[in-house]
Amino acid sequence: MTKQCSEVEELETDKQINSIDQFITDGGFDQAFNEVFGLPEGVVESLKEIC
Repeated sequence: MTKQCSEVEELETDKQINSIDQFITDGGFDQAFNEVFGLPEGVVESLKEIC
């Protein structure tokens, strides 16, 4: 592999990592996690009434 190809691959990898970091920073991971594993809406509403 040439040095130039290696540098291009590193740049692409950096972009992917930055995209993932930005997704996490923006709360996308938390939102997706809660949509899949979160509490049902009725439970969330009940907890809001308690707090």
